Amino acid sequence: PEPKKLYPIFYRQPTEQAGPKRCTFLNKRRPSLTYSPPKKRLRLVYSNQAVLNAGQKEVGQKTCKACGMTFTLDQKGERLHEMFRDRGASVLHIGNWKKEVTLDVFPSDKARCVLVTPSSPRHQWSKARAVIELVDDELGMCESIPSSPLCKIVLYVQGKSVVGCLVALPVLEANALLFENNTSMENKSHSYCNKVAEKIVDVQCGVSRIWVDAAYRRQGIATRMLNVLRKCFLNEQALPMTSEMPKSSIAFSTPTADGQSFARSYMANEDVLVYS
Repeated sequence: PEPKKLYPIFYRQPTEQAGPKRCTFLNKRRPSLTYSPPKKRLRLVYSNQAVLNAGQKEVGQKTCKACGMTFTLDQKGERLHEMFRDRGASVLHIGNWKKEVTLDVFPSDKARCVLVTPSSPRHQWSKARAVIELVDDELGMCESIPSSPLCKIVLYVQGKSVVGCLVALPVLEANALLFENNTSMENKSHSYCNKVAEKIVDVQCGVSRIWVDAAYRRQGIATRMLNVLRKCFLNEQALPMTSEMPKSSIAFSTPTADGQSFARSYMANEDVLVYS
């Protein structure tokens, strides 16, 4: 569809033709017997226009590639965008905790996976809750933050910033997503499926949220977090185990289109399971 045309709020008035001034009395015209239709006025084609074009360089909305926020291109929208970026930078900043449970270390990226549970120290749990609130704002989720004692949060820390977050809960039942068999490989990443099978499958772990910062995506961070989760989820002492939980025991919580694309890639030949 063609983009909507924005009409300016100011119109140029027609200029009068310059000429010799005459007497007002002599310039009066006699009433004409012929009918002259009224002049047409310019009017808006779209009655639902909510943006005024007053000569700005850019008009409408813009989505930031770094934080994913969509804001209007005006002074108020840009100010809200700066406040959102500042809030995100402060929330995602993290230092070295004394009583930190490190699940895995990746020296090549100077990164590590940190485990946080409701039984962790208060400052660690508060930081994890703040990160989840930021993730929910970006994903548009309205679910409450899990407070179950069995809840496990994996933070992917690179340097002094949290660039990834995964929230997992114990789940017993799930259903498989029904994707179309004729979907080509090129359209798999753009297809979205909202149909599930009636058959109930037994699972052990449910991924409530999985998020990676937009600037760090396509680097295998989400895959690393899921692999670490499979090693530590069934361990009560929250330490990695030698054996991994099978992929077929993991379910996702109604993933988005990007989430479904990642789940299909991660599960490979296994079914993508979802729970409600």
